[in-house]
Amino acid sequence: MRSPVDVTFEHEGIRVSVPNGALLSNGRPTAEAVAFYSNLIAGIPALKQYVATRLLPLYNDVWYDEEIGDLDEEAFIRRLCKPSVQLYDDDVSLAVVYFKDGNIFGGHSIEVTIENGVPCDASLIG
Repeated sequence: MRSPVDVTFEHEGIRVSVPNGALLSNGRPTAEAVAFYSNLIAGIPALKQYVATRLLPLYNDVWYDEEIGDLDEEAFIRRLCKPSVQLYDDDVSLAVVYFKDGNIFGGHSIEVTIENGVPCDASLIG
């Protein structure tokens, strides 16, 4: 017997992972899960803005790279790429959106925690 696993797929070109449990029905995301990750994906530009607000000072003050130079908000946002979405909570209240950093932070990924549809933290990982 196979053990239940998370389901990973692409939606609008973005990788989405849905945990095994209440957000899956017959191996497919529930309508509630689809609505949740669809809203997250539609909000990617706003999430990039959130990341810039939180992490741009960290780049310019600590991680500054002479080859990249100073970044303003627009340039910082342009470097954020390859978003992916991981749902975590059975009642679609918790998710994480990941971005590749465009080498702003030496190749670390950026993790944005979403609680009840609202970003509440952005941090470096990896």
